[in-house]
Amino acid sequence: MRSILIDTREQDPFYFHGCPIEKKKLDFGDYSIHGFKQTVAVERKGPLDFANSVSRWDEFIARTRKARDRLRHYLVIIERLPTEAELYRLFPGMLRILMLQKIAEIASINIPVILTTSKEEGATVTKFFLMECTRENPSLMEKLDEN
Repeated sequence: MRSILIDTREQDPFYFHGCPIEKKKLDFGDYSIHGFKQTVAVERKGPLDFANSVSRWDEFIARTRKARDRLRHYLVIIERLPTEAELYRLFPGMLRILMLQKIAEIASINIPVILTTSKEEGATVTKFFLMECTRENPSLMEKLDEN
């Protein structure tokens, strides 16, 4: 099985039960898979990290579009939306409805977005996405089986 790559800047990474991992600087996203970092990536946003991205929207959307244009497979995972109290404490005036609007905006530029309910769920979706993206080509599966 190929290693899941975790970007070196990821501060609180997902845990992938039973999967080998490697820390590497990734050009796009927070997670990829060994041998495919120029093909597939997952951008992970925790609740407050996504709120911070909304506050710097133009920068975030530009990076997201660049990743979409360069990679064959790109997914944005948002662990959960922050509560109104969390938002008020860190981003006074920002409403959850604005965050939902921004999720729709990401999807409207042909980037899949998955909103999960927990970190564990986000890790599971990330693992399955990476596995499925490398499963498309039978010769790649043969290589995975050899390892």
